[in-house]
Amino acid sequence: MKRFLREVALFAVVTMVFALMGTVGGVALAKPKTYVFRLAIEMPVGHPYWLGASKFNELLQAKTGGRAKIEIYPSGQLGTQKDTAEAVAMGALDFAMTMTSILERYDSRFEVVSLPFVFRDWDHCFKTVDGAFGEKMNSWAEAKGIKIVSYFLNGDLHVTSRIPISTPADMKGIKLRVQQAATMIEFGKALGCVVSPMPYGEIYTALQLGTIDAEVQNIANVLFDKHYEVAKYINESTPFFYLEPLLMSKAVYDSLPGDIQAAVIECAREAARWQRSEYLRKRDQEYIPELKKHGVKFLSSDQEMWRKAIEAAGYYKAFQKHQALIDEISKIK
Repeated sequence: MKRFLREVALFAVVTMVFALMGTVGGVALAKPKTYVFRLAIEMPVGHPYWLGASKFNELLQAKTGGRAKIEIYPSGQLGTQKDTAEAVAMGALDFAMTMTSILERYDSRFEVVSLPFVFRDWDHCFKTVDGAFGEKMNSWAEAKGIKIVSYFLNGDLHVTSRIPISTPADMKGIKLRVQQAATMIEFGKALGCVVSPMPYGEIYTALQLGTIDAEVQNIANVLFDKHYEVAKYINESTPFFYLEPLLMSKAVYDSLPGDIQAAVIECAREAARWQRSEYLRKRDQEYIPELKKHGVKFLSSDQEMWRKAIEAAGYYKAFQKHQALIDEISKIK
């Protein structure tokens, strides 16, 4: 009988232990809060922006043990880059990838990194945004409700056209689509173009109908959105080295616990470094050969000729207010 009672008592204790698992002092332990962030990009699945966003999600989930993850909305599902940047600034969207030129509307000092020939090469560009100058840029954005958590790669921009354009002189009188940003509008004007600012999504049809003759575009976009079907020429000169900053709502960031904040920054920067390298590899080994298969002709050109042409046209006079910042960038080694 005593043995039976001991077994019953033991069973009762074991049952109570299991019943109280997940509690301390009889109070249920709270499950760690999880965070699901929305990230908008304007380009489709498989594009380098999407690859970078996916890498960010992968790293963030691993770093936080699944407590934080990213839902990616590609192909402009949540609007244009202008729309999504505004949503981020207002706290209505967690993340968006946009061109640096989009940020010109929030602070004109962002124009400096979108100027033609401001960077010598990609190494110079990355050293600029990954260092003290990049932190300065981040502070400009934070004043507008945007936190730049990393700088992904947009691409080296080329004149892509329906007609052959080999020299700056060939630009005179053509209808050029440009981004809705002063740095790009003035570029077209300096070369004597009929400038047509328009949203990205309208470019294909405009080229197809002859509403525009050319655009200034990166290789990946020409491939993934099939601009090669209506624009068969790409000039190899590279006036612009464009970045794709990952914007985060400052209000959302400030609301997060410290460990999640740190994970977001660390993983976003690691993902950006990976995406830059992968993008440049794919550009040379996959994207350019693929465009050539589709009949695109790459026209060799003298880079210095283009720089001198816009300088002689007085392009940089419109941005003299940024001269101190331009000088600062030029000194970065």
